[in-house]
Amino acid sequence: RCAVRTQSSFDRITSLAPTQPYLSQISSILVPDMGVDGAYDDAAADVTYIIHVASPVPLLNGGESTDDYESSMLQPAVRGTLNMLKAAVKHQPAIRRVVFTGSMSSLGATLEAFETLTDEDTRRHEFKRPFAAQAYAYIASKSLAFQAAKDFMAEQPRGFELVHILPSFIIGRDETVTDASQIAKGSNGVLMASLLGHPRPPLGGASVHLDDIAEMHLRALTVDTQGGKYVDFL
Repeated sequence: RCAVRTQSSFDRITSLAPTQPYLSQISSILVPDMGVDGAYDDAAADVTYIIHVASPVPLLNGGESTDDYESSMLQPAVRGTLNMLKAAVKHQPAIRRVVFTGSMSSLGATLEAFETLTDEDTRRHEFKRPFAAQAYAYIASKSLAFQAAKDFMAEQPRGFELVHILPSFIIGRDETVTDASQIAKGSNGVLMASLLGHPRPPLGGASVHLDDIAEMHLRALTVDTQGGKYVDFL
């Protein structure tokens, strides 16, 4: 079951070649605004596992931007995270596990936080407003969402487990790209900018391939956590 903002988005997904063998197994439910209270309540009904991948991302390949980062990036990231967890609570005990797609940025709230070693124990969540650029707001949004999930799960015991997957830049084929002008869309833009001769400053972390991240999400649904209620994956 795919939670999508518009039916046209779902129609586009199901028109792509990789989804064709699975059309009979895929359904959609509309969630126009994940920041609205109860946004995922219906989406989480009668399911066993949840993978939450939705969060605002910076415009890596240009386009219109906004300096209202609180409403465009930070609030949707945090509210979407909490709304999904609240929906899971409402549908206990059917839901066994929730997997969130976080980011390396979940562990450090500024670009400077990654100037030293970053691992699963890193927690550098301090940042200052106003944000100098969209990238700083994005990093802060991932950090805040990560903390919000941790705090939510710590409030009281839950009947489900929460897993965070925290990758760096994800690269790989993008089936939604249909012409050359879109080749740098999304996080692939980090790689393509260099290949196309556009200089950019060094970036912290390493890249990971889309296929590996997809497999990790699926494995995270069934991995044995030996009774733990919270697991972070890098």
